[in-house]
Amino acid sequence: MLFRIYSDAFKGVYKRMGEEFPPSEMKPFEAFSSLLGDGKYICLALKEDEEIKGYCLGCPIEGGYFYLDYLHVYKENQGRGYGQKILRELLSSFGESGVFLETEPVEEDEDYDSNKSRRMRFYDRFDIACGDFEYRFPCVDGGSVHLVLDFIPGKKTHVDADTIRFVIKSAHDVIHAALPHKDETMALYFNDVKDILAHRFSFTGVDMEKEEEIETVGRLIYHTDPYVYPDYFEGDIEMAAKVAKGLLLRENVYNHKHILVGRIDGEIAGYLTVLDSYPKDNHEEMKRAFLDTIGYLPPLFDKVMKGYFDELSSGWEGTQILSLAVLPKYRRLGVARKMLNSLPKDKTYTLACVKENRAGRRLYAKCGYVLSYEYPGYTDVPCVELIKRRKEK
Repeated sequence: MLFRIYSDAFKGVYKRMGEEFPPSEMKPFEAFSSLLGDGKYICLALKEDEEIKGYCLGCPIEGGYFYLDYLHVYKENQGRGYGQKILRELLSSFGESGVFLETEPVEEDEDYDSNKSRRMRFYDRFDIACGDFEYRFPCVDGGSVHLVLDFIPGKKTHVDADTIRFVIKSAHDVIHAALPHKDETMALYFNDVKDILAHRFSFTGVDMEKEEEIETVGRLIYHTDPYVYPDYFEGDIEMAAKVAKGLLLRENVYNHKHILVGRIDGEIAGYLTVLDSYPKDNHEEMKRAFLDTIGYLPPLFDKVMKGYFDELSSGWEGTQILSLAVLPKYRRLGVARKMLNSLPKDKTYTLACVKENRAGRRLYAKCGYVLSYEYPGYTDVPCVELIKRRKEK
């Protein structure tokens, strides 16, 4: 449970901050003491077994919002879920409408193990939404830097621009009160502030009782690979939707037991097919799926089976992510990244990607996948096999 630490008891927390934060990210103790003195800026600590495990600092804002300035778990307690506990309790008790925070921009080629990447994977668990405007952070040297203003939804998922301006000004009037250029910095972007809409992400199986869900998965299968599935389904995405019921019910690579779907606000947005081993009668089972649903085999069925699916029968290392796709209307919302990062961490994963698919390879690199080998794919399109090895404890 979070409990409040007042200025007279803050010295112990500040000492630990000095051990684990670079000087450039620290305020002087006197500045913290002054901020904590008037109650507009608070320190909340998570205590367990009479020991502080971590803490957060920031401003409660009218309307049930919280502006997060610091969140930190002591080094010896990291990796044990305390950061999530702090944030969940903060949302429950102090920022029930939602929490605002600032993060550094994550570059497209950001290293998987960088602090920026780890921080974003952590906040992804809370459906973080990024402000689409040029937010500036005022620095003590009189300048400013570009950061991203993010929002973690509580009861609110949509925050309008006027509310965001109010929250920023309320927080900056407290946190940056000593900086004479804070208002000048806000003026650089205030008129460009836009609404923030957060989406609830979930990762589940397919509801086989709902025909529309089965058909949606069929359309996602079609979207998986432009070199393979248009041949397989005669260039007809609605054929894929019809055949999906047969595929998801029969014992083949697309049986529903192998499929996980990413949902945005409850609706299927993307999917993954995850295989620990290759189904024994995959070729025959996929054949029966077509015959049972549309009554015939497409002209290129055998070509695709032989050149693509049958090649998988030789096996792979670890668990194979056979396919991944996101519906067009849900792209650029981080669905693919969130699905990959939601998989269990205690396995080694492999996946294939067209060599020249630069956007896909950047995504996989961000999620920790590295090159294993290159090979000629279906119709000799150059492909790469990528791997993410299980991290030993």
